[in-house]
Amino acid sequence: MKFKVLGKSLILTDYSHKIIEGENSFDTVEISVPRYYNDRDISKLCFRFSETSDGSEKSAVQILRHEKCDEKYIYLKGTITSDFSSITGKVTFILTGINDENVVAKFQSDPFTVSDDISLDSLPNKITAEQIYDRTHLEAEKAIEAAERAEKASQTPAPAEIYPATEEKLGGVKVDGQTITASEDGTISASTVIMKTSDLSVQVAHPNNFLIYDNAGLPSVMVAVPKFYLDEVINGASHTIHPAFVINGIEQDVVYISKYLNVIENGRAYSLPMKDPAVNVNFDQAWNYCKAKGAGWHLITNAEWSAISLWCIKNGTLPKGNNNYGCDFSEVNIPSKSITANYDKNGKTARTLTGSGRESWYHDGTFAGISDMNGNIWEWISGMRLDDGEIQILANNDAADWNNSCSADSVAWKAIMPDGSLVVPGTLGTLKWDYITTGSANVTNSFHLNTVLEHPQMTDNLFGSKKFGSLTAKSGVNIPEILYALALFPSSNNEYGGGNFWFKNNEERIPIRGGSWATASNAGVFGLYLNSLRTNSTNDFGFRCAYCGNI
Repeated sequence: MKFKVLGKSLILTDYSHKIIEGENSFDTVEISVPRYYNDRDISKLCFRFSETSDGSEKSAVQILRHEKCDEKYIYLKGTITSDFSSITGKVTFILTGINDENVVAKFQSDPFTVSDDISLDSLPNKITAEQIYDRTHLEAEKAIEAAERAEKASQTPAPAEIYPATEEKLGGVKVDGQTITASEDGTISASTVIMKTSDLSVQVAHPNNFLIYDNAGLPSVMVAVPKFYLDEVINGASHTIHPAFVINGIEQDVVYISKYLNVIENGRAYSLPMKDPAVNVNFDQAWNYCKAKGAGWHLITNAEWSAISLWCIKNGTLPKGNNNYGCDFSEVNIPSKSITANYDKNGKTARTLTGSGRESWYHDGTFAGISDMNGNIWEWISGMRLDDGEIQILANNDAADWNNSCSADSVAWKAIMPDGSLVVPGTLGTLKWDYITTGSANVTNSFHLNTVLEHPQMTDNLFGSKKFGSLTAKSGVNIPEILYALALFPSSNNEYGGGNFWFKNNEERIPIRGGSWATASNAGVFGLYLNSLRTNSTNDFGFRCAYCGNI
């Protein structure tokens, strides 16, 4: 495979490929890509495959999976699938960069038809698989020549297949005879198609990432989390939709979570990469920075955080992060890729820039995921609290609607009975955290879940601390499924990534989750700190917003 660099674009001009007949689907595509370009390893790049039918209906968009990688080549595979019985269209392969790699390559075939019962032998001679890709090769060569002509003309867009990128914009393309151009404000337009180049670049790199604009017209990078059921993430659970996907009694197909810890601009919260995250904010400030963005925007809720955490442990992708002064405590012998945002008083790395960590620092183990949920800074969480030791929540994910107040005196707060029913706070027999003995110093690890406080409430200088996975209940006290669903109690004997649970059972305590740059093995997505008052704010307290458009 050969490469041609044009501005910010990388054009593939030669490649190795073959098409294999797929079982119960359309054809399987295999491609070999060189591992190195200009001595840089591109094996971590994202390779996207898209298939489009007539009428521009997308019938399949997927990331080509890496089959294997040796010293010279990356071997990729993807299946051409469709919801249609037959499809006539063009197959486009797009090689895109991830993180700080700015790499784009695109190949498109001539139109051809594929049916359910297609076999390679039945393809007409004039459009055999090899010829399709030979034509793709020629189109790529033509695009390069056209782009070179445009470059020589002082970057003036020419009527070519591909316009070269500049520092200011991505460039343009010519599709089906219609020219798509980029204006000075970064908007791409063609007939009825209007989209910003920034939206396009995010979608090309990570199809589950979206730029969502607030009431000020400014974007945040958000990750879509699709609806799932409890039994998909908790062994033995009921086939019930996770509470994160029910708001005011209405099911949600998806919620959108900030990809990055938030910064604050003009009194609004934003999810943006490579920023020093906002800190020194208290709970109500974080809530209001999210609310100020408009309808659907809200401070991430405990229901949403727990849904992500349970998905991570079920899928084996519990994220690592900046919990040990710029690196993960388990990666001390691995050179850190994170970028320091500031230093502590001893000159050690404290906060790191948002999204600057390794793939392992993202919730799904890829750069398409949600970053920094383990360490960096603690995150305020809405929709859950302790009030004099009593566990209180807003029903389902109702806290996602800021009309359902999380204020100290809100009537939306509900306590939880051992059978899982929600009742008025203070009802006899609700679930509470009760300590047993004071232990040594100011910390006790002798406490359990109870329905009454059998011991005096903790004083200000005493708090409980224990690994989340080792939490217990008093003998005879039933643990309802909702506590498992909201990651407020472990559903099995599992280390849960080492996250720690802290609490005080006096006064109102608002949760923060995840950990900070110095929390080490106690950090993690199951880390839950219930010592803080809503008025607390420090240089390791921050937040992230979430969004749901169906409120």
